[in-house]
Amino acid sequence: MLHKQKAITTPTNGLGIVLGPANAPHKLVKVCNPYCGPCSKAHPKIEQLLHRHPNLQVQILFMVPNVPGEKYHTAATHLMAIAHTATGQAQVQQALDDWYLPETKDYEAFATKYPLNGAIAAAAPTITTMEQWSKANDIRYTPTLFYNGYELPPEYDVEDLSYFLQE
Repeated sequence: MLHKQKAITTPTNGLGIVLGPANAPHKLVKVCNPYCGPCSKAHPKIEQLLHRHPNLQVQILFMVPNVPGEKYHTAATHLMAIAHTATGQAQVQQALDDWYLPETKDYEAFATKYPLNGAIAAAAPTITTMEQWSKANDIRYTPTLFYNGYELPPEYDVEDLSYFLQE
């Protein structure tokens, strides 16, 4: 059924935030928006998959308007900058938790906890690249999830991937 779904048409190499082993045989791509409620709800489920299945890599791509200074762009760029400057995946995962788990998003408090200064400007061009990728792959909503290159069907929940990952 999965192979009948829309496939990723352009590579995701070098895009977004990558968690999990580089050589993992299974890959989940999550296209999201920092202020998307369903994206926030999917976040802990994806974290659980990562913890339970060492054979999974998760790649997080942000689909936000490429408008510097706009709140979506600012939050996504900040998260990307954290990923680029972090000393390890645990630090990135903690920052993602600190952003996605609170019901109310408070960018000012988040930015105070994770000050980055110049690193944010350096991460900004990645937003342009992810926006182009989202357009090329006809992403229309967030979160859009791809498992091993194919869009997860609407009747599946991200938690259902546990069954595939045990194979």
